Amino acid sequence: MRELDAYFESVSPLSTYSSLPLLIVLGKYDVHSQVNETNIRRRYGYKGALYTVPYSTGFMDAWNRRDVIGHVQREVRSGKEQHRKLFMPVGWAQSIRHISKAILEAAESDLRLKALERGA
Repeated sequence: MRELDAYFESVSPLSTYSSLPLLIVLGKYDVHSQVNETNIRRRYGYKGALYTVPYSTGFMDAWNRRDVIGHVQREVRSGKEQHRKLFMPVGWAQSIRHISKAILEAAESDLRLKALERGA
């Protein structure tokens, strides 16, 4: 919470960043915590895009081994649904997919805006 407090105290609605698409991503998110997405929005009055990445022990182990890509590829290729659920608890892969899609959409809309500004 300290990081969120510091962030929302430092960001002014009148700053130059207010015109840019903003995505807030919370990593190592515990879905069972009292500090959930709804409470964060309520506490800070934030109405923008807020995404969470649930904590995954398997992913963190791969991160520490510096083998994230290999680990994800192996897990996706394995046809074992039970094993896949252990790797991606509580929608880990789904949250990554949503964040990736949001980033691509924000970048695409920004590119369209720049093209309009140039008169293309």
